[in-house]
Amino acid sequence: MSSAPDLITSRPETRVPQPGKVYSIGPAKSRPLGGVAALAVYVLCGLASIFLDAPPRVASSQAPEGFSIERAMRDVQAISRMPHAVGSVEHDRVRDYLVQALTQIGLSTEIQKATGADKRFGQAGTVENIVGRLKGTTSGKAVLLAGHYDSVLTGPGAADDGAAIAALLECARQLKALPQLKRDVLFLFTDGEEVGLLGSRAFVQASPWASHVGTVLNFEARGVSGPVIMFETSNRNGWLIRKFGEAASHPVANSLAYEIYKTLPNDTDFSVFKEAGYSGLNFAFIDGAAAYHTYLDNVHQLDPASLQHHASYAIALAKAFANDSVDDPKENDAVFFEIPGLGLVHYSKSISIALVGFTVVLLVLVLRLALRNKSVNLRSFLVALAVLAAGLILAGVIAVSALWVAQKLASYSDRIQAGLIHHAGLWVAAFAAFGLAASTALYARLRSAIENQAAALAGLAVWFVLLTVITIFLPGGSYVLLWPLLFSVAGWIAALSSPKLFSKSFASLLLVVFTLPAVLITLSLAHKMFTAFNAGAVLPVTGMLGLLLMLLIWQLGPARMPHPQFLSVVFVVAGVLFGIGAVAASSYSPSHPKFDSLFYAADLDTGKQVWASHDENPDRWTAQFFAGGAGKQEMQTFFPGSSKKFLQASAPRMSFAPPTLGVIEDKTADGVRHLSMRIQSGRAAPRLSILLGSTASPANVLMNGKAVDPMPLEPGTWLLQYYGAGKDGIELAFSIAPSTAVHIIVEDISSDLPEQISSTFQARPAEIIAAPNRFSNAIVVKKSFTL
Repeated sequence: MSSAPDLITSRPETRVPQPGKVYSIGPAKSRPLGGVAALAVYVLCGLASIFLDAPPRVASSQAPEGFSIERAMRDVQAISRMPHAVGSVEHDRVRDYLVQALTQIGLSTEIQKATGADKRFGQAGTVENIVGRLKGTTSGKAVLLAGHYDSVLTGPGAADDGAAIAALLECARQLKALPQLKRDVLFLFTDGEEVGLLGSRAFVQASPWASHVGTVLNFEARGVSGPVIMFETSNRNGWLIRKFGEAASHPVANSLAYEIYKTLPNDTDFSVFKEAGYSGLNFAFIDGAAAYHTYLDNVHQLDPASLQHHASYAIALAKAFANDSVDDPKENDAVFFEIPGLGLVHYSKSISIALVGFTVVLLVLVLRLALRNKSVNLRSFLVALAVLAAGLILAGVIAVSALWVAQKLASYSDRIQAGLIHHAGLWVAAFAAFGLAASTALYARLRSAIENQAAALAGLAVWFVLLTVITIFLPGGSYVLLWPLLFSVAGWIAALSSPKLFSKSFASLLLVVFTLPAVLITLSLAHKMFTAFNAGAVLPVTGMLGLLLMLLIWQLGPARMPHPQFLSVVFVVAGVLFGIGAVAASSYSPSHPKFDSLFYAADLDTGKQVWASHDENPDRWTAQFFAGGAGKQEMQTFFPGSSKKFLQASAPRMSFAPPTLGVIEDKTADGVRHLSMRIQSGRAAPRLSILLGSTASPANVLMNGKAVDPMPLEPGTWLLQYYGAGKDGIELAFSIAPSTAVHIIVEDISSDLPEQISSTFQARPAEIIAAPNRFSNAIVVKKSFTL
């Protein structure tokens, strides 16, 4: 290959272009280590962005004044002593603890006991919301700080949502010690969030305080550590984002997270507040997601720094919103993202569009410089574009294929299985590295197509096309592409516009410096993607890194390395090291346990009693329950209309007090049959599952007076669920066509296993815990009735 002059160092007025010749912007052969130096800078920059993606250190200068992490952790310990799901004895203990704590702080406190209902899915429950009021000096709309105090059945809920409750208690203590704020501050500890957002629904529908609320700050968790991310806002959030940026000392937020969250089926209490028309912000920390809804969600696993970050938001924002004389003016949505250590960048979407337009101008200028110097033609551009696109696609295919292989091997290897659960980050890094190794190998193989300015322009063009698409369809995510592209284009203009002013080394340095924002933003986002989706983040993480490599193709091109395949070898070595690290670090242990499920189901109609499990195969603990052989089949007897298959084996007969159904009213009037009945669990189980079977559809269905729509399962079968039924049970009423038989199946469900197993079966090992499934560690007792 001939060594064409370098455009950066050549003087246009003395250059004599040869007709049809494409001059290389690429590196001269005499400087093969420039790419290694650039790679080192980029790696250090990327590691810094990941390192900075953390909550402030405990008791740092950013901790709220007067905040006590020791006191807050004591609150978490008291709250999360055991699982405290709706209707449990432990739930009542936590409720009493919180009422006492708020009263001792000096807040006016009350319990809202009500029936909350999610009408869409036939769910209802008895909930007890706790409301504490810190009175303000004016009658303006109150600021509501919310977190839920119930947990799931399979975890003690130290992070989800004990950390939020402890942070709000600390917030109440700090605000109580300050001069009186202008607005009321309400502390709402909702109940029943884990079973359909029932407490927040009851608050919005029935609490006298509901009409008094203006702004809501909701606190959640989907892991046990990491920075607290402001990941959701109410609509038209411009004013809210500005206030958040001004008040928060360590803001972590970006508008892409909000755009993505809107497309997911996930819900929190904030979903209910948002539907009710309140303004507000939603917060959560999400690192350590393997602990979510399991026994790992305990006070020992919870990172105190995440709790402190919760509290710093709560205290700062409560003061800011409660002392503001203006209600949310509902300004247009903002584009926003944080710069670690510097604060929150935010601007309107109209400014975002203007910045895209400015980027177009700069791109045109770069193209003009390239054309002026005869360094690009259409053919070289299209060839480079095709090669870069092929590399990006190849990286994604290899990474996803590697994940598929690992998932298949996981069924034969506990180490791989444990790693994909507890050390997914190492596996994601390994798979992404293998993908990038494949793409860079392709680039080295076809290096003649990408060692020129056309490749650099092709990379910029791809980013611009994606920026345009995202600006139109996902405007909150535009910053991810806008700022890296804008700085990169500016760097190219600086390096190309005045060759007389720059030495070759300085021009190369300029291009590296101007692309650092791309590395910072992309690596930080890739890290957040992993923490949000774990192994499921392989494709988006690889895609983002592949796009970044496309933008840096000149700085890291094959000819700037000691050998054309140098970068692909680096990625292969990195992938192998990450993989070895993942295997070495991964094994089941009490701190990184295996999850399994087991429940006991008793059909009191037929006498059939079985052990059942969600798992694909028995593990070394559940195998003893399926010693006689386990078949995987549907459980239509217990779950009519469900095609899900469970491991099943006969279980020893045990006696249970049956569910009961007592008819309160059965009358026909105006051609409609009206039925009312009381359904109770003979075991005082907290959850009732009710299946209605009839040739006619039930109408006007009420559970404890709350209207719900039964969920259809199959023709002629509908499902209702009630949580927190207790010993008094519930009243169910509905209308149906006259002379229609109604078949009712009542299942009461408790979160335990039969006591008898302790004397018959071995205890669950410390390295195996209950999986976060609906029927893990449960007893299901079924009884049928016909009316």
